[in-house]
Amino acid sequence: MEASTESHDQLRTATPTDPERLCARHGLAPEARRRRLDALGLGVDASTRVERLRDEVLRPGLERILDALEANLAEHDALRAAAAPVSTAGLRDELTAYLLSLGAGLDESSYFEGRLRGALLRTEPDVPAHAYLLVLHAVQQAVIDAIPTDHGDRDALVATALAVTTLDATLVLDAHASRIVDVSKSLETLHGEQTALRKRAYNDTLTGLPNRESITTRLVAAIARSQKTGRPLSIALADLDHFKAVNDTHGHLVGDAALRRVATRMAGALRDTDLLGRWGGEEFVVILEETPIEVARAVAERVRRHVARDPLHLEGHQLTLTLSLGLTPAGANDDADSLLGRADEALYEAKRAGRNQVHEKAP
Repeated sequence: MEASTESHDQLRTATPTDPERLCARHGLAPEARRRRLDALGLGVDASTRVERLRDEVLRPGLERILDALEANLAEHDALRAAAAPVSTAGLRDELTAYLLSLGAGLDESSYFEGRLRGALLRTEPDVPAHAYLLVLHAVQQAVIDAIPTDHGDRDALVATALAVTTLDATLVLDAHASRIVDVSKSLETLHGEQTALRKRAYNDTLTGLPNRESITTRLVAAIARSQKTGRPLSIALADLDHFKAVNDTHGHLVGDAALRRVATRMAGALRDTDLLGRWGGEEFVVILEETPIEVARAVAERVRRHVARDPLHLEGHQLTLTLSLGLTPAGANDDADSLLGRADEALYEAKRAGRNQVHEKAP
C-alpha cells in the first residue's frame, strides 16, 4: 500500500503540463513508448487508421456502442465494480469522452499521461485492475460489433480497435503495477479474451470455420492474386440436400451437430492449400487457389463422396446426408460477386438435376 500512496502523491503533484514526468515514473520514456506502439502495430500511419476508426465507427455508432456497454455493466458484477466510482448519471458522459478520445494523439506523451492519470485516480476506491481490463474488453467487443459486417476494410478497422484498446489496457497495468499481485495472469486473461474476440469476429461460432465476411475477404484477395499471376483459381458452393427436413424432424440441436460433423468431413477431404468457409445456413464455400477446373472437379467429387459415404450417428439418430456442389473457374474479368453468382447458378443446376452431384459452369 505504501507504493500506491506514493503514486497518488505523485499524481497530485504532477501537472497536466508535465506529461513526460508522469510517463517517466512508469518507465514510459519516448523510446519505450515507441517500442510499445510498434509492438501493437501502431507505428506507421497509425494516426490515419485511428482517425478512420473514430470517423467511420465510433462517431456514427456511438449510441449503439454506449447502449451495449451499459447493458454489459448492468449484467456483470465485475464490470459494475469498475464503474462504481462514477455516478449512473455521469457514466454515459465518461464513456462517451473515453470512446471519442480513443487513440487520439497516441504518438504524444500527453496521451499516455492522460491514460495513466485516469487509472491512478481510480485506484483509490480499491477497485482491482482486472475489473478495468474487463471493462476494456467490453469496449473492444462493443466497438467491433459496431463495425458494419459489409465494410470494405473491416479487418483493418477491427485490428485498429484491438490495438488501441490493448494499448490502454497496458497503461492500466502500468498505473496499477504496485497493486497487481500477478501481472502475468492478468495479461494471460486479457490475451485469452482478445483471442476469443478475434475468433468471434472472423470465424463461424458453430463450425469454427471462417465466416461469410472472412471468406469473402479471402476470396477477394485470392482473385487479386490470380489476376496478377495468371495462375488458375476455382471455387465451389456446396449445400446440404434436404437439410430443412433434418431440423424439422430431429430438432435444431441435432441439425447443429450435423453441420459440425459435415464441416469436419468436408475439411478432411480437402487439400492443405484449399480454404473452406461457412457461407450461411447449410451452405459452404471452398476456395481452390492455383487449381485448374479439372483438378477442382476431382476435389469437389471427393468432398461430395466423403460427406455421403457413411451415416452420421448423432444424439441417438442415424442420418445419411448428401451434398450438392456448384463449381466454377475464375475468369479474367471476375470479381467476388460474379464468381460467387456463377457458382450459385451451377449449384442450382446440381439441385435441379437430382442433388448429390457436382455441376460446373464456365465463365
